[in-house]
Amino acid sequence: MKNLKALLVVVMLLCSVIVRAQNLDAKGFTVQIYMGVYQEDGEIKTYDAFDVYNISFTDGFLVHNILTECTITDSQIYKISNLRRETIEKEPTFIFEAVSGISGNKYKYEIAFAAEGGITLVRYQPDGSSEVFLGTNVMFKTYQQ
Repeated sequence: MKNLKALLVVVMLLCSVIVRAQNLDAKGFTVQIYMGVYQEDGEIKTYDAFDVYNISFTDGFLVHNILTECTITDSQIYKISNLRRETIEKEPTFIFEAVSGISGNKYKYEIAFAAEGGITLVRYQPDGSSEVFLGTNVMFKTYQQ
């Protein structure tokens, strides 16, 4: 019985590594944000967030949609630059910049795939402050295949 449990754990870990490696080779993906995370007075707090990011590395664009009560209330496209794919603390991670076509502001993004299937998105503002979000993802069918 112990051998069966050990084998099952090894198989699950291998499957996790394969899925995470596939994410690192992705041409693009869609991220649905469901929670924002911040720290206040040394305490971790959360709030509901409803954003969708359509990210195409092959096409070089990020589309950010903000939803309010299940309705898109704002949508903007950004040009992706300086893409790096890394493994940080054993998690596949994409690091890139996105430039706004409206303001010209440059935002830095770090998107890490967690072993349990979730995603962490960190967005750095031009002033150096950052926002942390939790979400889920699916593969994105890019224009350029």
